[in-house]
Amino acid sequence: MTEKEIILACKQNDRRAQEALYRQYFPLVKSICLRYTQDEDRLVTIINNGFLKVFKGIKDYTFSGSFEGWVRRVVFNAMCDFFRKENKYL
Repeated sequence: MTEKEIILACKQNDRRAQEALYRQYFPLVKSICLRYTQDEDRLVTIINNGFLKVFKGIKDYTFSGSFEGWVRRVVFNAMCDFFRKENKYL
């Protein structure tokens, strides 16, 4: 499947396409998150929250600009939300 086919299938909530997208972008997302935390529990939580936001917001992706850049932005914002929420309780 091409990237565009995967994205279109994800917009239809196709679980196989979501898994393919997850496997394709997991190393990228993990490298982004590892810059900000080394804690394995936080890392898993941030990655899962990031992909959840990607899958929920993929219907808004309009194929303008790179999809990788869009994923980076969504995951980075999810990570910021996580740390903001965590610091609120400190």
